[in-house]
Amino acid sequence: LYLGLHDEAGERFSGLQHHPQVAARALTGQGVVALYSGDIDRSESLFRQASALEPEYARPRVALGAVAYLREDYEQAASLYEANRAFLPQGEQAWSWGSHALNNLGWAYIMLGRFEEADRVFGELQHYSSRQYPEPLVGLGWARLMLDDKRTARKYFEQALLISPGNDSALRGQTLSYRL
Repeated sequence: LYLGLHDEAGERFSGLQHHPQVAARALTGQGVVALYSGDIDRSESLFRQASALEPEYARPRVALGAVAYLREDYEQAASLYEANRAFLPQGEQAWSWGSHALNNLGWAYIMLGRFEEADRVFGELQHYSSRQYPEPLVGLGWARLMLDDKRTARKYFEQALLISPGNDSALRGQTLSYRL
């Protein structure tokens, strides 16, 4: 799936959905394949099926937040992510579903004009993984810029650019931090 082999991943998940002990996980996997392939309606349906099949399994509920986020329903996305935050892993070795959820939550808050909440979420995301990624730094930069803290925003954008020199969002934010 992460290698972009969506058809192959979809076939493997389809083969598992008839095994009761992993059916909800297989449906969730199929939903992720559909989401990565741009079929948001199908992914939503699969995530809802998985949630109904195994209500205590959090990943499809969290993934419904991604569906709402992609539909630009940021209020619903934030609500779904917040409702399921307690079920996210406590941290990750690499960028995975918990990181995606926190990143989307932070950006949903930015889109909603809730910059202090975005700052808090991106701050949490910055320490969520054992590896350093540019995404939390870019989010922190934008949250700080919107809170009119240009100096701190620049610092975060510069740190993000050290990790990912061509990061468009960090470059735009850094430029704006000098213009405003």
